[in-house]
Order: sequence, then structure tokens, then C-alpha cells
Amino acid sequence: MSRKGALHQDLEARLRDNIAAGACPVGLALPTEHELAERHGVSRSTVRRALASLRAAGLVEPRKGHGTFVIADRPRPGFVQTLSDFGELLQYPEGTLREKISTTTVAVSGERAALLDCPSGTEWVRLEALRRIRADGQPFAALTAWIRPVLAGVADLANPGGRPLLRQIEDEHGIQARIALVDVFSAPVPTEWADRLHAAPGAPALMIRRRYRGFDRRIYLATESLHPAGRFALSFEIARG
Repeated sequence: MSRKGALHQDLEARLRDNIAAGACPVGLALPTEHELAERHGVSRSTVRRALASLRAAGLVEPRKGHGTFVIADRPRPGFVQTLSDFGELLQYPEGTLREKISTTTVAVSGERAALLDCPSGTEWVRLEALRRIRADGQPFAALTAWIRPVLAGVADLANPGGRPLLRQIEDEHGIQARIALVDVFSAPVPTEWADRLHAAPGAPALMIRRRYRGFDRRIYLATESLHPAGRFALSFEIARG
């Protein structure tokens, strides 16, 4: 783990302890990012990453124009993602880890080719993985990702910080998403994922499909995350411009 990664995790742990001990009471705002950075001797980007992990655990909530408020003194069950801007919509925040199960090169056709907006027979690398909550290791999503072969090496990189594929591709290849296509719908837990997810086959689940187009308008990454009921929630903050 890089020292940069350790810094934000150290700060997150300190803030969690403060919240649990009542030093940062539920219902009140945390110090500002600037104040936290000064107090703990870290950068504001480190503070933001620590706060993102606390948000993922359901301990704090940003309120536009008012700061970040403590909303619980213990992590919520499951996983909550709070979205307030485009960047956060594209990926999971800190606080989760990806556990690779397999990668396979597949020539897509039919509905899959249509979803990936490519000619039938185009080769993609299919990654299957579990997403786990960092704090307790519990599985909260089955991940199937479709990656352009030239970019697929990111799936094999050491990733102790839990960076999502989108961020890894950006960091390693300099490719950024220009357009995100997001679909959210219900789906049953497939039999082949049931044991790994600690869920019953056919149990209700939430599917989030994300497809990313680069500046050339081609899809270069698509992910399908299946969350058994009660494991995940999305919280949106939308404001008029």
C-alpha cells in the first residue's frame, strides 16, 4: 500500500473513532476540509478520500453549502453511495475492494454486441469479480465487466486501494469517460453467483449497468453490478444550475 493510500485510511480510522466516541456528535457538522487538513497534517485530497469512505459507511452526509454532517455513530449495514456530481456517478467510492474471479476473452454477438455498440464478433475481455466492503469483507455485489482488450491488463494489476476499473484505466492509459450510460433495474440473483453473494438463487437484486464512452464516442468499458436486496442504495443530490 502506498503511503498516500495509508494516509487517507489512517485519517478515516481516526475520524471513525471520534464519531464512535461522541467527539463528533450525530447531527453536527465535522470541521471543514481545510480545518481537518490543518489539524491532521494532510492534504485536502487526503481529507476528501477519507470523507468519501465515511460516506460509503453511512456515517456522514454532505449538505451543499453547509458542510459534512455526522448522521450515524456506527456503520450502516450494506453499502450506500451518495452521488453529488458526475464523477461520483461513474464509479464506486473508496471503501470497497474488488476480488477477481476470472478473465476470459469473448467474441460478442447479438444483444451483448448491441449493448456494447460494436460489430458482432468483436473481441472483449470479460472480467468476473466480487465487490466487498473493505471494513468487514462482506460481499455486496457480483461484478461482470467488459473491457477492450488493449486496456484489459488493468484487471491484473495490484490494487490494494480498491480503485475501480474506470479509475485504473484513466490512471494507466490516460483515457477518460466523456459519456456515461447508466441503467438501473431489478434482476434475480443467478444460481452461479448465489453462494459467493451469500444469497438465495432467484432472490431479488438491484442491477446497475454502466457503459463508458471515450472522446472518440466508442464504448471502452462496461460494468454490470448485481446487488442482492438490502446490500446497496444510491442517494442523489441534484441542484439547478
